[in-house]
Formats: sequence, structure tokens, C-alpha cells
Amino acid sequence: MRVRTILLFCLAPFAIGALQGCGGSDDPGDDNNNNNGGALGACPDNADAQVMAGFSALQGNCDTCHATDKMGPSRGGAPDSVNVDDPASVSAEAEEIYERVKDGTMPPGVKLDDATVESIRVYLACDAQ
Repeated sequence: MRVRTILLFCLAPFAIGALQGCGGSDDPGDDNNNNNGGALGACPDNADAQVMAGFSALQGNCDTCHATDKMGPSRGGAPDSVNVDDPASVSAEAEEIYERVKDGTMPPGVKLDDATVESIRVYLACDAQ
């Protein structure tokens, strides 16, 4: 019994240390990395210009229906809980907003160019989180 106890106390720190190495890698390009912002990816370094462009694109293309001052039919069917002029709403719905913009279902009838979609992604990844 005493030998098992001694071995347990001697080997426990090594076992705990080994467990710290389990999990995702620190490589930002690794899809298994849990710190990459999920569907939004990571916020790139020096992204200020892209963040501003993404904010402007989101406001200019989405606030027609997704604004807190729009009510009833003027929202064009947009859910009341998603408003691009409300930072808490954008933060809560950031991944859904990006997915809809990326797949072309938002804004309705308009397919945004790749650069605009990327700037929206960067805005959502950097400022909305």
C-alpha cells in the first residue's frame, strides 16, 4: 500500500504535465485549434482597414432590414433579434451573420464580392467578439 502511495505522488506530476500537451495545436492555420474564432477564423494582425471596410459593408448592405428602428413589414422579414446597429446583437449573431453573407443568402438578391465578404468576416472576428 505504501509503495503505491509513493508511486502515485511521484508519478502524478508527470501524468498531469503530459495531459497539458493534449488538445489543439497553437498553429493558427490548424483547423483543430479551438482558439481560432470558430467559423469566423482569427482576427488578423493590422486589420484596422479591413475592420472599417467590413463595418461599412455590414451597415450599408444590412441595415435596410436589420436595424433597431425598423419595425414590422419594414424589416422585410428580418428577425427582431438581429440588428447590425446593435453591437450586442452583432456579437451574439456574428457567426450566423457571416455564414449568411458567405453563402450569398444575405443580403437577399445580392451576392457580395469576395473582398467584401472577407472584410465583413474580419470585422466580425475582430470587433464583434
